[in-house]
Amino acid sequence: MISPCNSSDLNGASETTSQPNASSRSQATRVEWVDYAKGIGIILVVYGHVVSGLSNAGVTQTLLPGLKYVIEHSVAGIYSFHMAIFFFIAGLFVNFDKFQNIIQQKTFYWKKIVNLMYPYIVWTVIFSITLALMAPYTNKGQFNIFEIPYKSVLNPELHLWFLYALCISHILFATLKQHFRSRVVLLISLILAIFAPWLQWGILFPVFNLFLYFVLASFLSKYILQSSSLLSKHLKTKWCYILAGVSAILHVKFIIAILPIFTNEKIHSITLLFPSSILGITTITLLSYGLSRQNLLGWIRQFGRYSLHIYIVHMLSWVAMRVLLQKILHTDQFFIHFVGGMVGGLVIPIGVAHLSERYCPWLFSAKGWVHPKSSNFAS
Repeated sequence: MISPCNSSDLNGASETTSQPNASSRSQATRVEWVDYAKGIGIILVVYGHVVSGLSNAGVTQTLLPGLKYVIEHSVAGIYSFHMAIFFFIAGLFVNFDKFQNIIQQKTFYWKKIVNLMYPYIVWTVIFSITLALMAPYTNKGQFNIFEIPYKSVLNPELHLWFLYALCISHILFATLKQHFRSRVVLLISLILAIFAPWLQWGILFPVFNLFLYFVLASFLSKYILQSSSLLSKHLKTKWCYILAGVSAILHVKFIIAILPIFTNEKIHSITLLFPSSILGITTITLLSYGLSRQNLLGWIRQFGRYSLHIYIVHMLSWVAMRVLLQKILHTDQFFIHFVGGMVGGLVIPIGVAHLSERYCPWLFSAKGWVHPKSSNFAS
């Protein structure tokens, strides 16, 4: 049976920031709340893709106008921070010191490339072949498979860009930390985020846009993760929920206020997306910490442990579900499509993870070629 992914490997950061003086209980709590955060994050990712896909397919036209407006515009709020939370979580677990020699540096780079680029390449091939075969039944129509080698390197269109961008972020962060202090690295990431809308150079655009959250999390990790941190020592559980609620309300109000100008890409980076992302990250962090303390809604934690598998597979599984419902069963009822899409996007990938562990362990990790029994990201 496949083992759930741990919080650090799941985001491409295998070096955790375990503190020598932290108690085992606080360490367990730390891992649990991070799993909750990833679980909430991946649910929002799937929700956003399902709703936007149904909207593009015209399925939301069956809804009442008011409900249609709320559901479709909820995606804007989610998209304002749904990837920032994963870069933030990855940054929390980067405990980087300067390389002692060139061998150590090359080893670090190679490890990140193998851990993140291997599944990116494997699943880009799988998705490309599948989308080419399913092209007549999808929203995008014809899919040119011969463009994939070029686009996958310079300007990936598939959702797998996250793995590529996260790999670049790890390498960029390690390189900058080798030469500059943390505050300088934070300043560089801020400058990149500010100018990102004018630097839309393929895969580097999301890196420049999201690298700030990666660096910011690394900068704040000792305050968030240590047993003596504000969250674990001073903040009571009820206040986690209260503050999460306040942050969520502020986030919704902010999104409503900026909707009229949300389509202007030149003002996305700092003036719009940064405040929204910080509010979203704060909401999820506080809510996750409260849930982990009370051990509530364990299914969210389980989704978090498999969040990478879900992220990789969900676009394929939920689109297959929509094609089944719309093209074969001939139903255009939104709620049937929505429930089917969420189940297909969240549950089926976990089943794929279990099957891959048993029959094709190389699907998610290069370790599957060498150590078939430990091919999942938890090893």
